Formats: sequence, structure tokens, C-alpha cells
Amino acid sequence: MQKTLLLFSLSCATALFAIGCGGGNDGNASGTVTGTVTYLQRMALPPAAEVRVRLEDVSLQDAPAGLIAEETFSTKGKQVPIPFTIKFDRKLIEESHAYSVRAEIYVDGEQRFTTTQTYPVLTRDHPTHVDVIVMALQAEAPANTPLVDTHWTLVELAGRSIAKTPTGREPYLMLLAEDNRTAATGGCNQVSGGYQTSESSLRFSELISTMKACPDDMERDQALSKALESTRTFAIEGDKLAIMDAPGNVLARFQAAANEE
Repeated sequence: MQKTLLLFSLSCATALFAIGCGGGNDGNASGTVTGTVTYLQRMALPPAAEVRVRLEDVSLQDAPAGLIAEETFSTKGKQVPIPFTIKFDRKLIEESHAYSVRAEIYVDGEQRFTTTQTYPVLTRDHPTHVDVIVMALQAEAPANTPLVDTHWTLVELAGRSIAKTPTGREPYLMLLAEDNRTAATGGCNQVSGGYQTSESSLRFSELISTMKACPDDMERDQALSKALESTRTFAIEGDKLAIMDAPGNVLARFQAAANEE
């Protein structure tokens, strides 16, 4: 009996020692997202180029993306595709949330490339490895595109890049000169109403929306409508439009495209 108790005590002591020394399951507390960053332009990066990749929580349509983890590293002369690994704390991940990878390339501290679409990872059957394509930013902006009678394609909403919608309908905004009417969609329902603008001010009014049911885009419709209702100012640089609230926070960004037929 005494021998059995002695062996049991030794086993317990060994187990407690292992736990105290990190022999638990601490290895599962961290995870990784891997992938590559590339671009389609035929050009070489200088040795001093820097890549920044972010793992973001993009669950909320009407709120900025939440940062989960970020990695920044020098390319050291390497050319695309450039591999990356983002280490993150698994305790920050919730299965009901949506997560995405954003990437940027900087040269001499100036942003030269950025993602323009969403790259989902981790949850909802999405992978832990993604091949990210970044788009070049124009070094010299062209003449500013007119605000009115331009088809503005939605490219960013509440700080998150916009991917192609499941319905295949392109999210957009148009301000029509005729009767000062506006038309917009987040990819599902049509939003219409009026607008008033002068110099850099912009307000939308009497916005109404259709009530069609869609698989995934209704939240985006609602978030876009909320952004339009909060809009007070705008800024156009070349073919890019940003709408902002009264304090100057960017609510959404758009890219000029050909008018719809």
C-alpha cells in the first residue's frame, strides 16, 4: 500500500513539474498564416523595399478592420512572389468571425503597392495560406475625375477592401447631374435619393433602399447606406474618390470606372 502511494505521489509530482515547465499545451496558443505577395507589373523592387502584411478581423461591415497581427520585413533584394508568415495568438480568433490578409509594399517609406480586394483566411472553411496580389499606386495622379456623372466603383468600406460580391453585381455609387439624384448599391439592393454638394462638401438625403434578400451582401448594403448618411465631405485625387464624415474620417473609397450602359 505504501509503495502504491509513493508511486502515485511521484507521478503527480512529475505531472505538476511538467506543467510548471511549460509541458502543457502552450504550443497551441499560437498559429500562423502563410502566403506570398506579388504584383502583375513588369518591374523590379529595389533592395530597400519593405513588405507589410496584416491579419485583420473583418467581421463588422460598418466598423474599421481589427488588427490581429502584423509582420513587416525587408525584401533584401528578393523579387516577387515574396513569401510571408504572420504569427498570431489563437486566443484572439473566434470561429464566428471573418478574417482577411492585407498586404502593402513600401519603398523609402512611401507606399507603392497595396491590396485592393479581400483575401479571407482561417475561419468559415477558408485556408491558412493565401497568394496575395497587390496593385501599384500611381506615382503621378491624373487630372481629377468629376464627382458628378461618374460611375464610382466601391473599393473600400469602413477600412476594408471590397471583394467581388457573390451576386456578381459590382458595388458602386453615382451622382447624377439630372435632378441631383444619386444611385448606389453594396452589391444587392439599390439605394437611391438626393444629394447636395459645393466645393468639398457633400450630403446625401432622403435615401431609400429596395428590400431584396441576397446571400451575403445585405450587410454591405446597410453599411454603405450608413456611410452615405454620415457623409459630409469628399476628396478626389485623380480617379479616386473618398467620402468622409464631419470629423474627417474616411467612410468609403471609390475608383472611377466607365459609366454603366
